[in-house]
Amino acid sequence: KENASQYLDYCGIVRFGSGGSPSSGDQISVTFAKTYANTPIVVITPQNAATAALGLYVSSASATVFNIATQSAPAASQGGTTYSAAFAVIG
Repeated sequence: KENASQYLDYCGIVRFGSGGSPSSGDQISVTFAKTYANTPIVVITPQNAATAALGLYVSSASATVFNIATQSAPAASQGGTTYSAAFAVIG
């Protein structure tokens, strides 16, 4: 029997807010602590209703970084912990 967690390299939660005139598209860049030999799989999950409403997706990934983007613009001038997403990196 295999343990699925043996394939999980890195996980965490990112929290973010917005400036005075936010727009949709790339919101966050996460740099990996190590460089992967190949581009890993990145999975993200919104952690609250406000974040789910943004329509999060991974817009790009490489061996060193991944970007999280939104389909909808965040509300203006939200605090740094208003939006929250968990991520898992499988490489």
